[in-house]
Amino acid sequence: MADMPIAVQGVLPALAVGVGGMLAGRACAGVISRYASLVEKGRNVDRSTLHLALFSGLGPSRHLAPARPRSKLFCSLAMGAVLSALHGQAGLVPAFWVLALAAAMLLLLAGIDMRVSLLPDALTLPLMWLGLLAAWAGLGISLHDAFAGVVSGFLFLAALAHGFRWLRGRQGIGGGDIKLLAALGAWIGWQDLAWVLLTASCLGIAYAMLRQRRLLPRGAYPFGPSLALSGMAVFMQGTAVHSWFS
Repeated sequence: MADMPIAVQGVLPALAVGVGGMLAGRACAGVISRYASLVEKGRNVDRSTLHLALFSGLGPSRHLAPARPRSKLFCSLAMGAVLSALHGQAGLVPAFWVLALAAAMLLLLAGIDMRVSLLPDALTLPLMWLGLLAAWAGLGISLHDAFAGVVSGFLFLAALAHGFRWLRGRQGIGGGDIKLLAALGAWIGWQDLAWVLLTASCLGIAYAMLRQRRLLPRGAYPFGPSLALSGMAVFMQGTAVHSWFS
């Protein structure tokens, strides 16, 4: 390594991180598929089901549907890109590994919500506590901002959900979406939550328009994937998101 050019020394770790991210994304695709299969078979939406989906991949899982090729490809590319970007920003510091775990949890939440239209507490709550723990350990924003982000995210979206139910007489925002925004608040603080919601709303509308091929789409789609993607975008490139809307 001492005789290796500096440029090559910098490329090898980045390449390893990208490949590792792609392998992690492929594993996440398998967990998403197994979890969705278990829920569709009538399993309770609890921690034991998530654990079964996580560890069933270590052995034969003939009774659970395998991940679709398209899902494997998307998850692999997404995790590879995110981990490569995180490595480019900070390198292999302790914060990188914590953020990599958070990114994997967000990918699992987005995929599960797309498959079975739910965001399990077994993932959203650990994501929130991990963000608070990272803030306490000095690996991100201050603990004060992280706690304020959790409270603000939960209260704002809960109030919006109650207002929608009062005006329209039906549920518009699920409890999982509220907890996910609160969990994102633990990572980005309260200041950028409005940008997360704005970006997520635009992504959700664009997705519905593309799916229905109409300017005024109808019906409802899972909001978790849009929240997860916008939260990651604001966390990694907050200035770029602000400039785009400005």
